[in-house]
Amino acid sequence: MRAVVRSLVLLVAVALLAAALPLVPDLLPADDADRAAWRDELGQVERHLASAYANFQWAVESDSVDLPSIHHRADSALAVASNRRAARRAFRDLAAAFGDGHLRVAPPDHPALRLAERAWRGGGGAVPAGTGAAKACRRMGFDDESHPFGIPFDEMAGYEAVAVYPFRAGTVADASGEAVGVLRIASFSEWNYARSCEEAWTRRAAVAADACAEDCQDEIYGEVSRTLVASLARTLEELERRGVRTLVVDVTGNGGGSGIADALARELTAVPLRASPVGLIRHPHPLESLRESDSLFARELASADLGAAHRRALEDGRARVSHTMDQIG
Repeated sequence: MRAVVRSLVLLVAVALLAAALPLVPDLLPADDADRAAWRDELGQVERHLASAYANFQWAVESDSVDLPSIHHRADSALAVASNRRAARRAFRDLAAAFGDGHLRVAPPDHPALRLAERAWRGGGGAVPAGTGAAKACRRMGFDDESHPFGIPFDEMAGYEAVAVYPFRAGTVADASGEAVGVLRIASFSEWNYARSCEEAWTRRAAVAADACAEDCQDEIYGEVSRTLVASLARTLEELERRGVRTLVVDVTGNGGGSGIADALARELTAVPLRASPVGLIRHPHPLESLRESDSLFARELASADLGAAHRRALEDGRARVSHTMDQIG
């Protein structure tokens, strides 16, 4: 028995050591050559931001950020960085200074961390039909990234919860005693709602016995989108039933996501809304998203039961996407 315990202790120690090894280089003392290399990387990051960051022009023209000060703080921090961890902090602070949830600086992961992530999520490709819902959704890339209210409405006296998932909502009383609705939309990305994916996977598993390949995974993603919009509609109906006439929508910390933002916005008002214009930079970054849009148009156009007006709208949309891809090159 003692031998078994010793073996288990040894295995745990080895596992902890293996987990800690990727962190060791971050803590090793830096020398002048390291700091010079990091400051050179700062220049590369700043040049990349100027050419590839979609909101850079707006940040400059709106004076929302002080670019010289941001550069000076980052460069000064890198000039005295004691180790790689401090240097990474300087780059993260540089991105955070823009106040844009879309902008992040992410150093390459250590190979051991990538292997651990792959082991956690599983391999790519088709997901076997018998896979459990949680594992299937991890393999497809879903995660549950829930955030509390940016303003802690749920800690206010008299707060009454109406919904918890996928969108937290409740009521609080204003100074006159009237019920005010509060709604939390933490993310506009379907990928951050793993529980909705799991529900969709479970429904599919009840009627399908084949593996879930690319088209099937696209259908799961689409069902998650529809589920989120329907859930928001039900929550709004419940808030209205409770007498809510004023609604506060909390999107603090929301880093954006997909076009589902437009669909959710339409649920908030009876006034017809038009999608806002979208601008793209002439850079390869938008091409992947445009290709995905082109594939979606092609899939919809392949349907035999489209009405003439619907087909014309889809064809016009696909032509616009194709023209934009040609302009970006």
